[in-house]
Amino acid sequence: MSDQLFRLIKTILDPARPAYSLRGEVLELKDILLKLASMEFNLTSDISVGEIRTESGLAVSPAMAVMCVDDVARTVGFIRGTHAAIAEVRGKFPNEPVRVLYAGCGPLVTLAIPQLAAFSLADISFTLIDINPDSIMSAKSIIDSLGYSDGVEAYFVGDIMSYQVDSGREPHIVLIEVMNAALKGEPQVAVARHLMSQVPNSMLLPQTVSLILELIDQSKEFSFDGQSLTRDRVPLGTVFTLDKSSIGSWCSIVDEFLPAATIQLPAVIEDRYTPHLRTSICIYGDHVLGDYDSGLTYPKPLSELGSFKAGDTIDFAYRLGRDPSITVIR
Repeated sequence: MSDQLFRLIKTILDPARPAYSLRGEVLELKDILLKLASMEFNLTSDISVGEIRTESGLAVSPAMAVMCVDDVARTVGFIRGTHAAIAEVRGKFPNEPVRVLYAGCGPLVTLAIPQLAAFSLADISFTLIDINPDSIMSAKSIIDSLGYSDGVEAYFVGDIMSYQVDSGREPHIVLIEVMNAALKGEPQVAVARHLMSQVPNSMLLPQTVSLILELIDQSKEFSFDGQSLTRDRVPLGTVFTLDKSSIGSWCSIVDEFLPAATIQLPAVIEDRYTPHLRTSICIYGDHVLGDYDSGLTYPKPLSELGSFKAGDTIDFAYRLGRDPSITVIR
């Protein structure tokens, strides 16, 4: 199994292979991890069983976390971006292991296993966090079975929002993967804010998540006859950004709303256009998830936030809480 795993990881990390060509390898990796997990996952029944509604958003069920691996571009992008970030930190701190705090590791620890396989265990040290005890038990089973336990410093079972970083063991990298499209529903923003307020000098992954407002002609989004197609869009501006800089600017905010942009719709909007919010994710450097690469980056109609007409001025804000979301302040 070790040879098979190393072969898969080497292929997934190969920059010459586009993410869309790696579906077979990603599913093979998932199959290996499932066989080593300490629990079985019924992916055909109600995948909401086991999800936990926290004060900061939804923690998906272990079964749903497993299914997320099937989002190939997302999985490949995060594996490659994390690998590149670790390699950069290794270059800066060659005499100490790179400490990675992985929040929302899930039952398959999908983003950690490739790093533990690719780097010497002496050069990397993970702290794995998940709210679901079954997920942590499964993660530990996989890591122990593969002989990677020396690359894991600690496991933490509980709400990430209660986690306090050891001041003597600050991570070089904070890796957070608890998000949904348009940063809706799941606690990515709250978790990033909570952790980075404790370790502002650590590297945050993904580096940037941006919500961008555009007018989109949906008839030009896809070609169904194999012909080349130029998308017809009018960019209106970035509505909200989650990154280290924005987190730093929120330090004095104590209420449930984080600031976002105010954007005016054009005075005239041609009938072919509808306003959409799209999500752009820079995991690390040039490792990005763009339009339609992933389920995370499908544009969402602005109509989901309310009814708007040409010329309207829209005041956006990001609402924290049990059902976090970008929202409109009238």
